[in-house]
Amino acid sequence: MSRAKRARRRKRRFTAGVRRGIDGLAVPSDVSDPDDVARMARRVRRRLGPIDVLVNNAGVIQVGPIDALSLEDFRKAMAVNFWGAVHCTLAVLPKMQERGTGRIVNVTSVGGKVAMPHLLPYDCAKFAFVGFSEGLRAELVRHGIPVTTVVPGLMRTGGPANAFFKGDPPLEYTWFSLADGTSLTAMDVARAARRIVRAARRGEAEVTLSWQAKAVRITHALLPGATSTVLGVVNQILSRGSDVKAAIRGKELDSAFAPSATTAQTDGAATNLNQYGGRPRPSPAHAERVGVGGPKGERR
Repeated sequence: MSRAKRARRRKRRFTAGVRRGIDGLAVPSDVSDPDDVARMARRVRRRLGPIDVLVNNAGVIQVGPIDALSLEDFRKAMAVNFWGAVHCTLAVLPKMQERGTGRIVNVTSVGGKVAMPHLLPYDCAKFAFVGFSEGLRAELVRHGIPVTTVVPGLMRTGGPANAFFKGDPPLEYTWFSLADGTSLTAMDVARAARRIVRAARRGEAEVTLSWQAKAVRITHALLPGATSTVLGVVNQILSRGSDVKAAIRGKELDSAFAPSATTAQTDGAATNLNQYGGRPRPSPAHAERVGVGGPKGERR
């Protein structure tokens, strides 16, 4: 099925949902700003009533070796990936406690269980997020509010298009896109979403998404030393000594292997999930390869 046909099918499904009486509200918000989050929560309650389910899923990711990263990279990752979840939780939790009902779903990462090289700011924020989620569940049991910690591996969301790359940006973008690009390495987002919904309904404590993530967790638990050694080898392969410290978005990059036929699945996901919307627009070469609007926003 072509990308255009898939987009039309999703539009028909959304339209059908609206016709069935499903109400939706999109509220832009900076989750790193607690005041902005509080305003968002108030607006949602005014329009839709009490908030029954909170899904903390906002995130940013910086990819590159430690030598190319700055303190600000760590602060940004913590501001969104960790504090964003804390801000959203605290904005809705008092009302949930008053009603004695509600559910919270925290989408963390396998990077919050096993730290991966060239993803340190992300790893640190996700480790903190996992701790927050697990502790929150223990504290909210007495209120009847289940908290589910979701631990995804790689998901085919098209995320490399909006990740930030440093060090050797084309190389970092290439390996990240290749890892995210196939069914052998990354999980389909629709299947992941269905599993998350099922876990939330059941009030499960934790769910790990993708067999790859489960394998990494089990291996690390049984053989932490061996896992560390393997990750060290991976780091050696990825490190080239380049020290570009300016963050470059994936959609502004291209290489011989990405975007390409090998990364077609993640590139298609990026198109379908609107990873190419907004600013900045993709570079001309990137846009040409994936068939989306370039710097001026034209369609191809």
